[in-house]
Amino acid sequence: MRNEKQCHILDAAFKVFARFGLKKTSIDDIAKAAEMSRQGVYLHFKNKDEIFKSAVEKYLADQNDAAILVLSQAKPVDERLLHGLQEWFGKSIGLIHQDAIDVVQEGSLVLKPIFDDYTRGFKAAMAKAIHKDAKADKRTADDIAEILHACGLTWKHEMSSQDEFQKRMKTTIKIALAGISAKKI
Repeated sequence: MRNEKQCHILDAAFKVFARFGLKKTSIDDIAKAAEMSRQGVYLHFKNKDEIFKSAVEKYLADQNDAAILVLSQAKPVDERLLHGLQEWFGKSIGLIHQDAIDVVQEGSLVLKPIFDDYTRGFKAAMAKAIHKDAKADKRTADDIAEILHACGLTWKHEMSSQDEFQKRMKTTIKIALAGISAKKI
């Protein structure tokens, strides 16, 4: 469990990594963003690699927690899916600067097992909401969750704004859930 100071450093570090990339970011850059000394950063972390791994892991955990929370709320399923997908994918749109592509590449390699676990959990939470609230059978709910995830993953890289992402996802959710209703008729 991270303490408040460590979380502050990791949040600041993630923003710096997202702007400048892994290779171009220094401990001094992280310390400056966290408004502390270089030595202060080293009191909490051994090196830049540990900070990078921990910062990406924290970002994934925060994103996952927010998405799962939204999916468990007592709101219509289409709203929960839309807001859950926004938490999972939409907030990433425009976050990583084009000069920082090494963050995505390195993060995907270093944290693949963790990322895969979070992804499975997110898809399962979507499927559970669809199965329970839209009255879809389990296989259909799993398929719709898989499709929504694939669309979100693709579109987070193609969309130029979170608003554009939300509009596209809203339409996709509507079509997917309408398919369940049509199947019951």
